Amino acid sequence: TMATTAMDVLVRLVGELEFRGGSPMHRNKPRKGPNLSAADAAERHLWADGAPFDGDVSWSEQAESLRTHPQPWRLHRALVLETLKQLQLIDRGITAVGDLNQLPSLKELSLTGNLLTSINGQQLPPKLEVLHCCTNLLESIAELSQGPPLLRHLGLSCNKLLSVDLEPDVWSRLVSLDLSWNQVADLSSVVENLAALDSLRSVVLAGNPCGLNKSFDGVASMFCCCSPAAGSGGGGAVCLLLFACCLLVQVLRTTLI
Repeated sequence: TMATTAMDVLVRLVGELEFRGGSPMHRNKPRKGPNLSAADAAERHLWADGAPFDGDVSWSEQAESLRTHPQPWRLHRALVLETLKQLQLIDRGITAVGDLNQLPSLKELSLTGNLLTSINGQQLPPKLEVLHCCTNLLESIAELSQGPPLLRHLGLSCNKLLSVDLEPDVWSRLVSLDLSWNQVADLSSVVENLAALDSLRSVVLAGNPCGLNKSFDGVASMFCCCSPAAGSGGGGAVCLLLFACCLLVQVLRTTLI
């Protein structure tokens, strides 16, 4: 079975942004003047309502703005791809990323609700800052850590991750990380790894097996001792957040048991 890549889906969606009666890539600017042929008159009519595009526009906030572009005949696929800044390909049956590194301006990407088992970091857009890959089939992010863009937020909730290993030099700008509802059991290993990320300010670990482990109680204080950044920089902020998580789990455990 051929893989359904995010890039293939995007190219198809851009191609489906059609004028009523034809594709923008194949339309010319309408002619003016009194001596119009029937075809020219019909074409001018297509532009008259100010909303020449049909098709799905849910995949980007910018796609909706294309409907009211003052000169839509100037638009073509390459231009749309080059200027796209926000993209959400949610629940599209995507199994691979594809060459999204061909999107030089993209800063925010959501691939939530697809069938991804891995993500190649080198295939992501070079200026990407926010990546949502929630509700997929990810068991590891090893490939994602190979040459990814300098992300500021990484959303990986509702996958099948057993552990997370983020190298400080690769993830130096990461501010927030969502690991909720995965299968992370070894909390101390995760905390030790995240302690080295100086920019990290927020971590979500709700819904992982580590919250039910008896050793979970002392992890926050252990993290404060072992973290080189504790008290100053990202490690300290993560420590406070995890300590709050510990208190919350204690309350829930007491309530349920």
